[in-house]
Amino acid sequence: MGQLLKAFCIIFPSYEEQRVKKSIKNFKNNVDIHYMGNSYSFYCEDNSYILKAKKRVSRREIEELSGIISSTLGFKPICFCDIYTKENGRITVNPTIEWSVNQPPHVIESNIRSSAEKTGKVIVYPNGEFLIKTWGLNTFNPILFGTPPFINFEEKVKTCDEADLYLIIDVLARYNLCVNDKTWKDRKYNKADINKYYEMAILETNRFIGEMSYPINRNNPSEIVHTKEYVDWFYDWKEYFDNNEIINSYIGLKKDNSNYRVKRLPYSAIKS
Repeated sequence: MGQLLKAFCIIFPSYEEQRVKKSIKNFKNNVDIHYMGNSYSFYCEDNSYILKAKKRVSRREIEELSGIISSTLGFKPICFCDIYTKENGRITVNPTIEWSVNQPPHVIESNIRSSAEKTGKVIVYPNGEFLIKTWGLNTFNPILFGTPPFINFEEKVKTCDEADLYLIIDVLARYNLCVNDKTWKDRKYNKADINKYYEMAILETNRFIGEMSYPINRNNPSEIVHTKEYVDWFYDWKEYFDNNEIINSYIGLKKDNSNYRVKRLPYSAIKS
């Protein structure tokens, strides 16, 4: 049924848009929105409108939906983020978008920077494009990427430990989204190069992830990243490195002792 609805929406996109716009115009406290066969919650909280996917969806889809909602509201979102929860050993990822109801752009920017000073990173939505601005680990750290960056990179990812591999993937994933953002350093690298290195690193997760819950082509990075096992692996490490202070401490220890390893059970042991 979901596939049929998605096919219908592709053929008749104006119908889908009108249905979403009608839901927003009639919105009171909260409403469920159905778009491209997926379900979203739209609600008001602390002077903000929140759109939250009920399950992991493609970035393109939620961006398209947010565009329809923005055109109805008359203003653009202020931020995009993935909210994840862990319950009974399972991680749920809910892509989320927020619109500020009554704060002007300069106030929002001030709040964003204040938040960044406390947390080290923030995800913002300026100038009509989704970008991730990170204060802290926002360059290709030589401990992780070599000097100059990406020298002998294939050998690096084939031999690095699990924690290093996660951090490399995390940096490349964020960098790949905003390589053209002028606030980032190392802009000499284009998206094609970054994506090549990102896929190279993704393939190396095969060393740390055991069996998959369904058959996939393990030589295809785009298939790997959509599996439950990869998502669990990534967010297990994301939870472990829960802020830039811990990341920088880890990298500092690696700098002083190249053989330093995180005292943590391997992923396979945690899940068994």
